[in-house]
Amino acid sequence: MMTTYHMTFLCFIGEITKYYGIFGKVSDHMQKNKIEPIQMILYCPECNYQHIDRDEWATRLHKTHLCNNCQYEWRPYEEYTVGVNEIIEVK
Repeated sequence: MMTTYHMTFLCFIGEITKYYGIFGKVSDHMQKNKIEPIQMILYCPECNYQHIDRDEWATRLHKTHLCNNCQYEWRPYEEYTVGVNEIIEVK
């Protein structure tokens, strides 16, 4: 049986999903303001496998990364980051 608390929580989650959507209003705002993620050469802290963001994740702003090898999830930094094979200087 769902309590008022559960219904309130589900409505809250629904509102967040509606507001952020799949690509999210936050992402739209950041792309309009040209916020660039920090390029980092990332290694999983659990298994030491190199993490490289590819396809959509290479351009999508995100802070949390998921290891392709052991499925460990971590945040390397509190800013938006992108896992790269090598650091490319942006001019």
